[in-house]
Amino acid sequence: MLKLFTTAICLSSASLSYAGPGQAPCVWGSLTFPTLTRGVEIVGDIAYVTNLGQGLQIIDISEPSEPILLGTYDTPDTAWNVAVSGSFAYVADRLSGMQIIDVSDPTSPTFVSSIDTPGAASGIKVANGFAYIADANMGLQIYNVSNPAAPVLVGSRANPGNNSWDVDIQGNLAFLADFGAGMRIIDITNPAAPVLLSTISIDPDSNYSVAVSGSIVYAANGLFGIQVFDVSVPTAPSLMTVIDTPGRARNIGVSGTRLFVADESPGMQIYDITNPLAAFQISSYNEAGTTNDIEMVGDTIFMCHSTKFLVLDFNGDCPLPCAGDLNEDRLLNLQDIFLFLDAWSSMDPSADLDGNGSFTLADILMYLEDFNAGCP
Repeated sequence: MLKLFTTAICLSSASLSYAGPGQAPCVWGSLTFPTLTRGVEIVGDIAYVTNLGQGLQIIDISEPSEPILLGTYDTPDTAWNVAVSGSFAYVADRLSGMQIIDVSDPTSPTFVSSIDTPGAASGIKVANGFAYIADANMGLQIYNVSNPAAPVLVGSRANPGNNSWDVDIQGNLAFLADFGAGMRIIDITNPAAPVLLSTISIDPDSNYSVAVSGSIVYAANGLFGIQVFDVSVPTAPSLMTVIDTPGRARNIGVSGTRLFVADESPGMQIYDITNPLAAFQISSYNEAGTTNDIEMVGDTIFMCHSTKFLVLDFNGDCPLPCAGDLNEDRLLNLQDIFLFLDAWSSMDPSADLDGNGSFTLADILMYLEDFNAGCP
């Protein structure tokens, strides 16, 4: 009955499902912030997380079950997304443009420079000494950041009447997610003179984000799922298939043969894309709130979910639950005891640990035994 009791507590805030063999992803560790987490970039044992009210958060993930906040840098506006290259983090900070931060000492990030983009910086990638910014109604902005202290605008591709949300880079091509206009493929061989190769109309909703894997592009299309395109001929991309998702597909990532979808309120959806034409769902993770971004490293999943930063294991191989830790903060303290006593005094069936239908001292003693046993 104790197992049933602790399970009821755990599942009150999160539900897991798996559509194939094996177990569902489980939460290994987490951090909670006062405001929404929006974007995540993983480099080695460090997670760089943008927070809509507190700028850049730098987190030690060397021990997945205990992520530790190392340092923060509060940007002037709304930190939307981040790209990391070398010792520098490049933050798309909406109306404050691009903020460049020295993260060589993750416990003490310091301001290096900023540049006010003409639109509202939303998505960002850094490659080969250039920062590529999805700049809302101003389209793609390209900056030379070989000297992070003095970024220089070198090229742009206008986006009249539309809203560029995200950008992905592969080789000499930029894939721009245009909210309201679909997706544009741009040749960036010469960053000073980007050339539009093709425009893909994505209806009936809008393109929120893109992820490129080889010659295939996955485009998040809100309420209408994921549209999959063959871009082996960039001047003539073709629609391959559509993957329906249960929510509003807002952000996506590809890792090997897996497609991870930040599907807003239904949480994270995971699909097997070994054959993109016959993709099928293999797993999901759902918790109250909204999933905003996902990054994967091997079988470890890093997720921005509402005000939380979550670390999940794809295979469900997480530390054993701690029976006495009722609020799941990996600490045993008076809060846990009060939670049990509250359930016991209100005759909640979950507190009937001996399963005899009554609420007696025996139930309290059983809980205290688990509490004193500590966490594994």
